[in-house]
Amino acid sequence: MIRSTASTLAAGLALSVFGPASVLGQDAEQPQQGDAPAAAQETTAEVEPFDPRAVEIFERHIEALGGRDVIYSVDKRILTGTYEGSPLQFPGRLKMVFEAPDKMYWQISEPAGISVKTVYNGERGWRAVQQGFDTQTDWIIGPTLVDLIESASFYGEADYENRYKELRLVGTADFYGSSCYVIRGVRNSGKLHLLMFDSSTNIYAGARTAVLHQSGEVRPMDVRITSWQTVDGVMVPDKMVQQFRGEPASNVFTMSRIRHEADPTVDWNPPETLPSYPELDENFMPKMSQTSTDAEPAEAP
Repeated sequence: MIRSTASTLAAGLALSVFGPASVLGQDAEQPQQGDAPAAAQETTAEVEPFDPRAVEIFERHIEALGGRDVIYSVDKRILTGTYEGSPLQFPGRLKMVFEAPDKMYWQISEPAGISVKTVYNGERGWRAVQQGFDTQTDWIIGPTLVDLIESASFYGEADYENRYKELRLVGTADFYGSSCYVIRGVRNSGKLHLLMFDSSTNIYAGARTAVLHQSGEVRPMDVRITSWQTVDGVMVPDKMVQQFRGEPASNVFTMSRIRHEADPTVDWNPPETLPSYPELDENFMPKMSQTSTDAEPAEAP
């Protein structure tokens, strides 16, 4: 039986086209209160649900990526490249496919080793792990499914109005060497993310959130976008680094080719080898099991 150690990949995968990366490097400073965009210094009281200063930062990010009209003119994307990290022993091949509004397929594989395929088809998520002639296929449920659903959002942070139920600018901080605005964002799922936007380029730099560690514990993970490229007029992240707080980088995704087209080889239907789909509660856990999915990330040092 194969024991997959790739649960954190699906959980932390935030490359939903324009989105999720990381917050506050391991030696980063505490967010400083009161630092805000120059054009939005005046506030009277806490604004709910969206802080207008946070909205301004998101809008600057959208313009920096190419503008809302250009971003929403695309509804399919194929990315291929390399992957380094668990559970592969050596750098392997990477393929990711996204379709609007919320389908995601990605596969990592070694030429003569393990292969991991993760799929969310807009309704259900599953994972197939193959090693030699042995294949283990399982439904993805619980906190990992919550993260997978959020990662499948095609327009990511450009769709912030529908993606979040609360946004609040909390200050600035150094994020892996870059000065960034820090926004506290609560997703519709109730999960908290600390979002980083580079204060000089206005581009989304990353986020910190709590995800399921391979140890079985929920821990804060940083996911940071380290480079972008322009494809058909839209800036798309082409390198992403994941790492748990206090640990070295665990997963590195590098995109060598990005295309805005459909992939007819991807099967969005669950494989017949899967067992019957479990009946889930509002937290995507089997009914009668109570596991919270809204763990908050650890505070900055």
